[in-house]
Amino acid sequence: MAASRGSTDCPPDEDFYCPICQEVFQTPVKTLSCDHMFCRKCFQTALKSAAVCPLCRGKVSKREISMPQRATGMDENMRKCYGSCKCCGEKVKYYRMRHHYTMCWKYQQEFGSTSKDLRAGADKCSSTQSALQLFDCPACMEHNLDRKGLLAHFNREHIFEIAELECPICVSLPWAEPHRERRNLLDHLNRRHCFDYDEYMSPHLDEATQLEAALAESYFSNF
Repeated sequence: MAASRGSTDCPPDEDFYCPICQEVFQTPVKTLSCDHMFCRKCFQTALKSAAVCPLCRGKVSKREISMPQRATGMDENMRKCYGSCKCCGEKVKYYRMRHHYTMCWKYQQEFGSTSKDLRAGADKCSSTQSALQLFDCPACMEHNLDRKGLLAHFNREHIFEIAELECPICVSLPWAEPHRERRNLLDHLNRRHCFDYDEYMSPHLDEATQLEAALAESYFSNF
């Protein structure tokens, strides 16, 4: 599948695929010693067996194991370069390829979800949307703030506070990590929740795709 380039400096098509799962990168990370790239989940799963690069067996630091280095250059390339769907051949930007697979009829026929899975996703989508509406500030317990209101409140009332607090937006999501406190909640809110998740909620999208799409928009809106 040769990449249809949105820019003349796009890497070759094969550079956009994780060497572990053989799929388009999802949350790409890279090793510091050898610059090899993997999906974050694939990389962290591989490190459970051995704390070395899964591709070349190079050294991986303890910091990389707990907090892999995000491959921001690949993130940017995935947003500007196109590849071909392996089932229908449609040209899609790489950062949207996994999303496309959830909507591609030919892909779903060969690899896709059952109607039961889609109904379950729709139920979860509905419950998540209602949970996203209003939040309480964890620093002062100001009540009934929507996402934008919570960000505005924190940037106005708690801009000089650095406290370990639980993010109420993360807690409301189906993929939430219970009782995980953020070292700097203000920075976390501004970097990770400046874009509405509910615009990506769909019964045709798995949770990881919803999260990745919303985080990608939040991340790139900061530049």
